[in-house]
Amino acid sequence: MFIKTTRSSSACFLKGQEASRARASVNFSGSTLTALRGGCRSWLILLTTMALLTGCRHEPQMPLLAEAEAFLPAEPDSAGARLKMIDVQKLDGDEEAALYALLRTMADAMQGAAPLNDTLVSQAYTFYRDKSGTGTSSDHALVKHFAQSALYMGDWYAEKDSIKVSEDIYRQAIKYSEKAEDWHTCYIAYQRLANQVHWSSVEEALQLIKEGIKVYHKCNDKDENLLSLFHYAAHYASEIDYAHDGDFNDALEMAYKGMEIAKVNHWDSYMQQTEMLLADIYWMKGDYYRALEHARNVPLPDISTAEGIVWNGKLANYYLSCDSLQRAIELFLAPTYIEDVTQTYLYARGLSEVAAHQLIKDSILFYMDSAFTASEMMYLKAQQIKDEYYRDLIQKEKDNDILIYHNKLQKWLFCATSLFIIVFGGLFIRLLLIRKSKAESDRLLLQERQLHHEAKLLHMQKEATFQQERNQALEDSHKKKLATIRHLQNYIIEHTEVTEKLRERPDFVKMTPKEWSDIENLLDEIDDNRMSKLRARFKSLSPEDVRLCIMVRLGMSNPNIGRVYGITPSAVQHRKQTLKKNVLGVVDPKVTLYDFIDSI
Repeated sequence: MFIKTTRSSSACFLKGQEASRARASVNFSGSTLTALRGGCRSWLILLTTMALLTGCRHEPQMPLLAEAEAFLPAEPDSAGARLKMIDVQKLDGDEEAALYALLRTMADAMQGAAPLNDTLVSQAYTFYRDKSGTGTSSDHALVKHFAQSALYMGDWYAEKDSIKVSEDIYRQAIKYSEKAEDWHTCYIAYQRLANQVHWSSVEEALQLIKEGIKVYHKCNDKDENLLSLFHYAAHYASEIDYAHDGDFNDALEMAYKGMEIAKVNHWDSYMQQTEMLLADIYWMKGDYYRALEHARNVPLPDISTAEGIVWNGKLANYYLSCDSLQRAIELFLAPTYIEDVTQTYLYARGLSEVAAHQLIKDSILFYMDSAFTASEMMYLKAQQIKDEYYRDLIQKEKDNDILIYHNKLQKWLFCATSLFIIVFGGLFIRLLLIRKSKAESDRLLLQERQLHHEAKLLHMQKEATFQQERNQALEDSHKKKLATIRHLQNYIIEHTEVTEKLRERPDFVKMTPKEWSDIENLLDEIDDNRMSKLRARFKSLSPEDVRLCIMVRLGMSNPNIGRVYGITPSAVQHRKQTLKKNVLGVVDPKVTLYDFIDSI
């Protein structure tokens, strides 16, 4: 399957330098030789000590780095072994350090090692970005390394849920890997970018995967990765057809291509995965018997695992769709304990449907009650997750405001210090020149001093005025931040009260208009009144439209928005498209709802 980005801890790269021994021979006579002999001996001892401390120049590690790079990506284990032989203390220069950081990141990722931090990949990305002139260099090796480091830098931001940043960096990786003709990095970047944009635009994700498949055929890589690309394409295509009542031909074609690869290579596990994918596609299409036919080709799942419970539930639904009620009941009742609340609800709902088919009144009431109980638990959990999300968001914004304030303060202090040094340094030099000037008369000297004094007073007055204005601006900014923080604190208290009410009465689940109004006011305060501008420009926006725009602007994913409305991510995407086209009048498919709101 595809490579996940990993990072390891950074190493300190030391540079050595050569030092030669110096010898001096001085011939003086008499008292001069006696006076200078001690000084020459001291200098000789100092030079000798410096030579011993600096030592010999490190041998370059580039040959080992070149061997490790040659093994990637076909043999990551061999590349990792070569990298372990390198003494990071002997890396000579930024170029060797950056190449080591990039290769170490790639090898760890391909071997499935978990990242510790972004130090290595960030070091490589920054070096090759600057060295290649942000990919504009004619040196293909530098551009290739920049594209590779951008891929793993994007992976890091994706792991941290920085969706917009990761998308931009993935696009860099695609652009410059194509320029360097590094097709391996290129098709992986297409897949990673598709995975990021999937929740906002399934159509764009499908097109990106198809481009990745085209690029894949330009490089000699493992068939497992091509099979994975076909699986992604089939999954995205089936989502699109399900949302728009399509014919599912594109999804089935991609799935069967993946099946051919698995059969040729005799990969039983991949064949089973493809059978499960085909079963899902046929079931969404409404061809329940074909779905059950493919599902039967997969061995019965181990229901002691979470994956086994999910597949067992799907298999039970296939039997239920084909009216095999007895078999469906056996599968629905097979698990003795289900930890996941969502699966508990799905199993209870399935049993309710079976009971409804059999017209057993007591069973219907029992299973429907179980389903409703599980549904309430799911909604409570969603509310708790949403509350935690807002708390984290508020804390991040507070930390960011503090960081911005400190940076501005440091800049002001630096400017003030520089200005102080320049002014008083100039005054000191001018006084020296005045003292050295013997040709000027006493009258001119007195005038110069008077002019200098007046200029100094004027400058100090300006400096005092400037300082007062700056202090007033800082005070106003501080008051505004305090007001925002108090507003956020009030919102947290109110939201906590809503959560407490939820534990007693389920009908308090939905957020009140006041809570939405508080969120909108908060967003306007920190986002240049963007929501107010949007309301003023589009008078026809309904309250639900405004709330959807607020959640999009906050960067919430489709699954999280779906949890707020109690609908699927696909339904959320449909709402976004409807709002964008019918209400906001945006017909360009390349312009997302987030991009349009950002342009207001």
